[in-house]
Formats: sequence, C-alpha cells, structure tokens
Amino acid sequence: MNKKYNGALDFWKFVFCLVILVFHVGEVYGGKHGYLLEWGRYAVEMFFIVSGYFMCVSAAKAEERHTGISLGKETFGFALHKIRRILPAYLYCYALGLCVWFVEVGRYVYLKEGIIGLFIAIVKMIPNFLLLSMSGVQGTQVVMITWYISAMLIAMLVIYPLLRKYKDTYTLIIAPVTALLISGYFYNTVGYNGFTKFEGVITHGILRAFVGLNIGCLVYMFAEYLKKKEFRPSVKRLLGIAELLLYLLAIFMMHEGGKTCVFYNNILLLFAISITASKQSAISGVFDNKVSKFLGEMSLFIYLCQSPARATVRYIFPDVSYWTGFAYIVGLTFVSVAFGMILIHWIARMNRQKTQLK
Repeated sequence: MNKKYNGALDFWKFVFCLVILVFHVGEVYGGKHGYLLEWGRYAVEMFFIVSGYFMCVSAAKAEERHTGISLGKETFGFALHKIRRILPAYLYCYALGLCVWFVEVGRYVYLKEGIIGLFIAIVKMIPNFLLLSMSGVQGTQVVMITWYISAMLIAMLVIYPLLRKYKDTYTLIIAPVTALLISGYFYNTVGYNGFTKFEGVITHGILRAFVGLNIGCLVYMFAEYLKKKEFRPSVKRLLGIAELLLYLLAIFMMHEGGKTCVFYNNILLLFAISITASKQSAISGVFDNKVSKFLGEMSLFIYLCQSPARATVRYIFPDVSYWTGFAYIVGLTFVSVAFGMILIHWIARMNRQKTQLK
C-alpha cells in the first residue's frame, strides 16, 4: 500500500457507518423502551471531523502546488472534486430512492392529485437531488440521509477559501472558536437533534457541519504536530491504547450517554482522530491493507443505501419485532451495497476498456 494511505481512518469510517445503520434500525423498530446505540445519530459528527481534516490536507497540497489560479476557481474545483468522488455511489443510491419513493409516495400523489400533482412533486425533487436541501429549500425528499453531504459541501464552500487565505489564523483561532461557540449555542438551546430545523438564517444541519469541519481543522493541526515527533515504542503503544479506548468510549456514549453525549464525543473524537491521522500509534500499520481500503469504499455505500433499504422494509413489514426488522434492514442494506459496488466497478472497467480501444 501507499505509505501515505491511512487504513485506520477507513476502518473507523466503516465502524461509524455501522453505528449509524444500527441507530436507524432502532428509529423504526426500537419502540419506547430504548434500543441499541440510541444516540448513534451523532456518529455523523465523526464524518464531519474526518472531512474537515482532509479539507485541510487538500488546502495544504494546493498551497504547495502554487497553481496561480484564483481562490474562487480553486475552491470551486475542490468542491467539484468532492462531488465527483461520491457521484457514482450517490447516483446509484438516488436511483434506489426514486424507486422506493414512487412505490411508497408517488402513486398516492398520482391517485390524489393526478398527473399534474405527480409532475410538480417530481420537479420539487430538484433541491434534494442537487444536494441543496440544507440551504433551507427542502422540496420533495427522496433520500433524506444525503443531508450530511449537502451540509458538508455548503459549509466547505465557506471554510475552504478562508483556510487557504488565513491558514494559521484559521486553524489556531477561527476554527476552535467557531466550533466552541456553536457547540455552546446548541447545548443551551435546541440541542443537536434534527438537521432540517431552520435557525433563523441557517439550517441546523449546516451548523452541525461547521462544528465538525472546524474540529477537523484542529485534528489536522494536532496530527501534523504528532507526525513531527519521534516517539519511543512504549509511547506508541500507549497512543494505540488511547486511540482504541477513545473510539470505543465514543461508541459507548452513543448507547448510554444521552442526548448531550455529542458534546463530549466531539472532544473524544478530536483526540482519537488526531492520533489516527498522525499514524504514530503502534496499531496504525495494522490497518494499512486492501481490506481497510475496501471497507472505506464500502462505508459510503452503506451510509447511502441504508435509507432506501430502511424505507422498503418499513413499508413491507411495518409491525415486525426489533430484531426481525434489524435483520431485514441490515440484510437488504448489504445486498444493495454489494450490487451497487459490483455494478459501479463493472461500469468503470467497461469505460477503461473503451478508453484503451480509442
């Protein structure tokens, strides 16, 4: 594997995707008596933080390249690169979501409002399809779980140019203060629940993105500091133990920590991901393999495909037990993931062969 590849980040992305999947099962079939990882919605914060870290990595590489293009064009190119990376999985998931929507919702819209009503509902899908839902323009929601991607991209368009122009000022001052102030606002007012709530001028989901992405900037700063250190093997073992315990504690808090656990988890993940990103722990090399790379690729598919899978199972089996629903949703999610990954790899291979023939 490439020496710069960080398999541990891919591995933990996969684990936290499973946390979100388990949480969403409980949302449908958990009932009033609690369920596994009841606060697993906050696993999304891990992805915001990791995305913030990689945003800083991209900004640092751009600074080294000295391309000479304007900051606006560079920021646009950065966002476009992000979209291209997720596009195959996103389009596949959205196609599944459309099928589910037409069966569950579309046909009833047609029966009640006719072809014109159905056409209008389809037109109103545009903000959701273009990942603009977190702007506040909701429209028809086909795949609501894409709120995370929408919030991340919108927030990055604000943060990235500031990060490029004021690197040290941003990572040392603006990022921590922004994350801290928004967290304090959440803690004392609306909390972290939900993402579509409108906070006067901005949606709740974008505020969550600003917190996570800015913590990711801190992760970058800490990770770069750790990378420069020469640690003894005993210290690396301690870092490995700390890294593992911090992740496990964050997951435990999402089961037992209550609705405020996210505020403490953000601190736990700040240090855990900093250690992981630095590759200074004794266990970091264990994950640098093709298995971790595969799990990392799979994590995006799991995150996206669980939405249509969950909707399908809920529609067909509305009254089954928690564990039956768990088996159905997890099973259908992984079947969807497997089919999607095989399909996209096949399409990519066909395109490569066509290019070679030309």
